[in-house]
Amino acid sequence: MTNPLLFNIPTSLHTERLTLRCPQAGDGPLHLDAVQTSLAELRSLPTSFPWSLAEPSLDNSELYCREHHAKFIRRERLLMLMIERDSGLCVGCCGLQNMDWEHPQFELGIWCRSSHHGRGLAREALQAAIQLATSTLHARRLHGLIEANNLSSRKLMDRLGFQLEGMHPEFAKAPDGTLVDYCSYAKRY
Repeated sequence: MTNPLLFNIPTSLHTERLTLRCPQAGDGPLHLDAVQTSLAELRSLPTSFPWSLAEPSLDNSELYCREHHAKFIRRERLLMLMIERDSGLCVGCCGLQNMDWEHPQFELGIWCRSSHHGRGLAREALQAAIQLATSTLHARRLHGLIEANNLSSRKLMDRLGFQLEGMHPEFAKAPDGTLVDYCSYAKRY
């Protein structure tokens, strides 16, 4: 197995409407704006986005961006900001996480600014992440672990050709003690 640090992974990808790029120092304001406009939705999925439960602040968003820049360099998580090319607006984040370099398989992750739902941007971003995973990282399997009540993400996985592998009742515990069901989707390459 090649050491993941030796992979030449591009720090930005371009799609028809988006630039996906590794967060960097100074991206806190972009991230904060997207989070603040989507906070209610992010907090409705607390086991998926536990970081959204903290009070949004410029410092928290800047720290988030810098930490994920470091994780990208260390190949621990390949998170990218989704920047709308026409407006320069951050419309969310997507990427690869829970890296298994030995068997190359990765989990897809995404969230999209609430005001930009229904425009196909999440699908466009994930298609770019899938292309990166399969062509550059030679992924043999990609998967998504999604809260069962997150119907939009489940539909997105279906549209991308992922198969529902199973339901996981009471898979995670929310901060209020509620047990949350999850679904797992996967696709092999």
